[in-house]
Amino acid sequence: MIPPLPIRYNTHVTSSLRLHGVSMAYGSRVLFSGIDAVVAPGQCLVVTGANGAGKSSLLKIVAGLLRPEAGKVEFDGKWGSAAPEIQLYGELTGDENLAFFARLLAVSPMENAALLADVGLPPKRGRDLVSAYSSGMRQRLKLATSLLGSPPLLIWDEPTATLDTAGRAIVGGLLSRHLSGGGLAVVATNDLSEAESWGDLRLNIGF
Repeated sequence: MIPPLPIRYNTHVTSSLRLHGVSMAYGSRVLFSGIDAVVAPGQCLVVTGANGAGKSSLLKIVAGLLRPEAGKVEFDGKWGSAAPEIQLYGELTGDENLAFFARLLAVSPMENAALLADVGLPPKRGRDLVSAYSSGMRQRLKLATSLLGSPPLLIWDEPTATLDTAGRAIVGGLLSRHLSGGGLAVVATNDLSEAESWGDLRLNIGF
């Protein structure tokens, strides 16, 4: 059994995430419409739906990376994201990738060894080039970048993709620690067991 992760980061969340009538369409194809949700500190909204239903688009809207056709998202705070489209740099080491993303996000660098250990990567692998990482190791590093700066809101799109059983358990532990510390999260998954165990709130789209 994997021991629970310690609550090391205090997120000091004071505001909820609010979605008001959020709608998205590409041309004549409507992905979703009129989505309303409130995610309070300590809660996780799990987004489910078939492939192509718009889960990733909704998460991008929550992050402010995509403008909705209608509606708005309100959240007063920083967020950290782990998503398939995030590109790591194979010519850099794991440690160098973390340092780069810390500068990009304008957050203070964190203890790389602790971050890597949190996501199940031996700290010594931080000195290896990411080009030598397996797909599962790359996914773990993406999760580590999402934790930089201890953001109050985590936005994870299919966070267990390419992970083994131990990695999936680590994701659950990270999420539990984050929520226990007062953070909030929006997570997209197609795994029913993950949706049932992670979500205080469930949103099925594309039906």
